[in-house]
Parts: sequence; C-alpha cells; structure tokens
Amino acid sequence: MNVKFATGAAGESEQLPNGSQTEPPARTPTRVALAKAIARLDTASAALAAANEPIERLLAVESHARVLETKLSELADQHEIARGAWLIGGCEGLRPAPTPEQLAVEVEYGQIAGDIAAARKVRPELDAAAQRCAEAVRAAAQDRDDAMYAVAAEAARDFVNGRYRTAIAEFMACEDMLRGFDAELIGRRSALAVSASGAIRALLNDVRNALTARPAPEPGRRLFAALSRDADAVLAA
Repeated sequence: MNVKFATGAAGESEQLPNGSQTEPPARTPTRVALAKAIARLDTASAALAAANEPIERLLAVESHARVLETKLSELADQHEIARGAWLIGGCEGLRPAPTPEQLAVEVEYGQIAGDIAAARKVRPELDAAAQRCAEAVRAAAQDRDDAMYAVAAEAARDFVNGRYRTAIAEFMACEDMLRGFDAELIGRRSALAVSASGAIRALLNDVRNALTARPAPEPGRRLFAALSRDADAVLAA
C-alpha cells in the first residue's frame, strides 16, 4: 500500500472553483490539546535558549582563560628550566628573563583576571536557572508526546474510516461480483462452466497470496515526526 503523510490538511481552508474559500475544519479536542502542548514546549525551549546565552558567553571567557593558564604554565616551566641552567652554570651572564611571549600572555591574563573571577562567581546561579528551564523543557516535551500519541490514534482512526474503509468496500464489491459470477457459472451445470469457475477461484487465490499485507513502520515514523511540530498532521493517500 502506497501511503504518505501530509501536514496541515486538518486545519487548512480549501479553495473553491469560484475563488472563495471554505472554513478550515475545527480541531478536535485531542488536536487542540496537542497544539497547546507544542506551544508550551516552544515557550519552554525559548526560555532555555535565553537562559543558556549568558552561560555561553561566560564559558567563552573561562575557555579563553584556561588556554592562557595552560600557556602561562608552559612558558613559566621553560623560564624556570632556563634559570636552573643558569644557576648550574655558575650564574654566568645575565639572569634569564621571561620571554616576550610569556610577558605578553601574563599581561593579557592580568587584563581578564577580573573577568574570570566574575564569570566563575555568577556561573552557579545561571547554571541553576538553566537547569530549571531544562526541567521545564523535559516536562513540556513529555506532555507534548502524550498529546501526540492521542492524536496519532485519532489519525489512524480517521484513516481507517476514510481511505481504508473505502478500499475495503471496493474490494468487497469486487469480491461479491466475482463470487456471484462464480455461482452463476456453477448454476449452469456445464463441464466448461465448472472449469471456468475453477480457473476464476485459482486466479483469486493467486491474487490474494500476492497481496499479503506487510508491516511498514516508516509511514508511522513520518507521522510522529510531523505531529511533533504540527497538530494538524494527518495520514493521507
């Protein structure tokens, strides 16, 4: 069975031939609940993003500080090694001075030292606020998922009552016609008619065996992906 998912069909108006538009069908209570849950999740996600913005800026300061601290440690080690060699050599010549690179890094680190301390001071409070926002996002996502499953069941019911029922009705009409034709052949009481009846039955069996239904999980996955953002997503032909 070739099926696809369309989004928005349950809440879109339809263009009529005369140019006017019909009113979009009203959402069912389950779809209303899903739309509200999606909106709450969007709000919670936006709040989390806003809470993370200053943290990202502080993390950038702290990350740069760690780079400078690592570099300073390496340069200080090199300077101490040079001084040790100078001492071992009897202090001949000038005492080894810090390299220009070490001095430049020390100056830069000194310039942002206050920023580093301030960032580390305020981070815990910001982290706690972001954690509360993250918990709100998780709760809103769970509510959205719960509402989504209810709508998924409704979407399946609509598909069954629509295309599936129509297809089954057409199949049954064809089946009734062929069975009636088979009965008519049998009623003729002719060897040739009976032979034709057997051929028809064999053909029907071949067709039924060739059209065995197989599970197709991908359409369901696409529906869930659509419902996560669109309360009007439907299963459509």
